Amino acid sequence: MARRKTKLVAVDGFDLMEFPMDVVFEICVLLEPIDLIHLARTNKALRTFLLDRSSRGIWRAALARVEGLPGPPSHLSEPAWAHVVFDQFCKNCLSNLRDDPMEDCVWWEFGGRFCAKCMKTLICTTIPLKLKALVLVADWTNVLPRIQNGRSYNRWFYLISTHNELRDRLSAAQSVAAREEVIRQRTEETRVIMEHSKLCREWSKQQIENYKAAVNQKAKAKVERENALRISKAEIMEKKLIAQGWTDRRWMKEGKLLAQLQTYPEIGDSTKANVRSCPDLLKTIIDALTADKRTRILSSDLTTFKNSYDSIISQQEVDSLDLAILPRLVDILLIPQVRAILNASVEDARIDQDLISLLRPVLPALLQTWASEALSQLNQHARQLLGLPDSTPTPLELAIAVTSCPTPSYLCNKQNTYFHELLTHSCHSINPGRSWTNPDCGHSSAASEPYEAQARAVAQRNQYCVPCSFFSPSVFRFPTGDMLQRLKSLVRVYGRSPETATAKEMEQDTRLVRCVAFLAEGRGPLAPPPMNWTAAVQHSIFAHFGFLAHSVDCEWEICE
Repeated sequence: MARRKTKLVAVDGFDLMEFPMDVVFEICVLLEPIDLIHLARTNKALRTFLLDRSSRGIWRAALARVEGLPGPPSHLSEPAWAHVVFDQFCKNCLSNLRDDPMEDCVWWEFGGRFCAKCMKTLICTTIPLKLKALVLVADWTNVLPRIQNGRSYNRWFYLISTHNELRDRLSAAQSVAAREEVIRQRTEETRVIMEHSKLCREWSKQQIENYKAAVNQKAKAKVERENALRISKAEIMEKKLIAQGWTDRRWMKEGKLLAQLQTYPEIGDSTKANVRSCPDLLKTIIDALTADKRTRILSSDLTTFKNSYDSIISQQEVDSLDLAILPRLVDILLIPQVRAILNASVEDARIDQDLISLLRPVLPALLQTWASEALSQLNQHARQLLGLPDSTPTPLELAIAVTSCPTPSYLCNKQNTYFHELLTHSCHSINPGRSWTNPDCGHSSAASEPYEAQARAVAQRNQYCVPCSFFSPSVFRFPTGDMLQRLKSLVRVYGRSPETATAKEMEQDTRLVRCVAFLAEGRGPLAPPPMNWTAAVQHSIFAHFGFLAHSVDCEWEICE
């Protein structure tokens, strides 16, 4: 049941006026200014007592306990000043305002707070011309209290009531000298107000800083308590794991079991009793430790292999292997034999030198095997796109097997050429200064297991230009559809079979050909001159798009 509100003036015969005033005074002196404001609103007798001139000492004592607070201005009493500083009410309509300790909400120059609605009617940004017309010569920047506010701080705000008060005073003056005296007095009053307001703003700024510091200190203390609790839980779990044979290892955070345990939210989210006695939690932590052990040791060994690759096999040795496709680091890490050695290192905890000694003798042969298998996959990919039978031995050498560097054309200009030319070109956007390597255009398969994900992450680390996706023959594009038919018809003009004619044979044929499709369309002046094989291939790819796009079959003839 809610407590019933009672009056303090008469409760069971108690009368405040009969209570010793010196005792009431001693009690009130110990209160804060906001407490005195609230107390004055609870009872008429208390209000009369606190607002009496004889009680000014109570208010002065309360205000003096507020560190750094300037005293009240000359035109305000102590209770009124306490109301301005601490009470959360609009000065005009007395509506309750939101208290934001992170903001200075008092318009000190105007003597209080204002709600948004009252600001529209009580505050303006200019001094009326009618007011300025009453005095011809005056420094209006210092005559009236003003506030520079807003995000851009490019506007001044004035209180309209001060305009009206000054206008009345100037209108009552009978002479120019009297009006100048009014302006002088108003300027002096404004100077005092502005200086006092500056002190108040500095005090308010310090209060905000103190509040922020208190909030930060409270948050810091909370974090420290949570950390201490988490450490105590981790220490309990550490003792249980030590009993089962777990100790500090290099793969753990900071090399400490305790630090590693603090990274698991399962421990932090559990109670101490649960950490002590729950077997399921212990099993969960052991599983997490086992998984982290494998992941971190594997990542460390993969990084060791990456950093030691040049010492395992030099670039000269790689060049001497004459590989058709040069594997990247991520492809080498996925070679089954390399993968088996690195996976075994997780269990055996081999040191770096052991990994190097195991891989150095076998890596050259593994690279040759990988390149041979990659070339075989690429040949099969070419057969499928070019519509060739599986018995075709070397589809990449055929004249119709036109391909491009998988790197986008704006990064590499080796386009619409043959595979044997790609082997010797240097693609500066992929591997500056080195021979051909397998690029990445986003067609490679994504990692499907933790080892592949780790291999990709290690290969990509600190390599901003070298892609790290796995090799896929689909990154190479070969002619299909109408373009393939045009190339086949061009080969037949030379009297050769598209299924057997090689690019080198066609390049050695010195005969010139002419496209008669332009002549048949009545565009003789646009017809190109006779072309050799290389130019005819480019013509077949590019010329029959646009205004002759409907001419699917290029009509060629051998020039005499």
